[in-house]
Amino acid sequence: MGSILQKMEEKPRYSLPEMFYPLTLHQDEENIQGKELTMHKDLPPLPAMKLPSAVDSADTNTPDNWVKRDERLVRLTGKHPFNCEAKLDTLFNAGFLTPTSLFYVRNHGAVPKVDRDKAAGWTLKIHGLVENESDLTISDLARLFPVVTLPVTLVCAGNRRKEQNVVRKGLGFNWGAAGVSTALFTGVYLADILDFVRPFRGKAKHVIFEGSDVLPNGPYGTSQKLNKAQNKENGMLIAWAMNGAPLEPDHGFPLRLVVPGQIGGRSVKWLNRIEISDQESQHYVGSSSFSPLERIPNNCVGSFTSGITRFFRPKFFLSKPGRKSIG
Repeated sequence: MGSILQKMEEKPRYSLPEMFYPLTLHQDEENIQGKELTMHKDLPPLPAMKLPSAVDSADTNTPDNWVKRDERLVRLTGKHPFNCEAKLDTLFNAGFLTPTSLFYVRNHGAVPKVDRDKAAGWTLKIHGLVENESDLTISDLARLFPVVTLPVTLVCAGNRRKEQNVVRKGLGFNWGAAGVSTALFTGVYLADILDFVRPFRGKAKHVIFEGSDVLPNGPYGTSQKLNKAQNKENGMLIAWAMNGAPLEPDHGFPLRLVVPGQIGGRSVKWLNRIEISDQESQHYVGSSSFSPLERIPNNCVGSFTSGITRFFRPKFFLSKPGRKSIG
């Protein structure tokens, strides 16, 4: 891998801003101008962002007692883990692009604490059924591949579940109608990275993504079919910036996957590993085709389910949001 990087003698097409670090984590009131990315003139103007200035009292006695959050966000699952949405009028008034501080959040546990040193050395491991296993830093990604910025709308699969639960109680907490947000994400196409590592033809079928969050049953992870991930028209990004600034901790700093057109749960945050495999993700949380036993229809529960808590059915793969979840 080292020899390949050494051959890249051309001038980098993109350079990361100096002190590439979440704006909310700067320790002083220094001028943060210049720490944003330069947006292309054809992109929408960046939304006005109110930077949270302090840690919310609700987070004081939680593992997230270092994360600054906007007090206007509505907490949906108590103090911890942090799951929230903005009030609808606040979201509407913000305009087409959602300020990062108002972007909905779906966390399954504590936010990984990534300091400046960890961020500077953050490495994305890409391995498995490929010819060219690689360990790439964010600077490597920006140097090896064209950097792009795309407007992407993400929506939680549970958006508007509160209304659904009024009719019939389902599995999951009560999302309102604001579990949907739009931002400008900057990074590189996943398809370009896959071309670089060269998956084995005929053997490689799936691309597995894993985050660095620490959860009771292992880190969050999910997968995509290789042929979809290799299609650049699907717009899948490995991103490090959001709305012209570094990702914030709640949104995956320093690196995340962004998957347009699919439920937000497919866009893995705090990304540190990609595996090209012949099978789908086997992660306990976030995997595409595993479901808890509670989701089996009542008339299907019987002796065959005895002793199991989860079942594997690829045909139940949930990716695209329901039409009524965003309309």
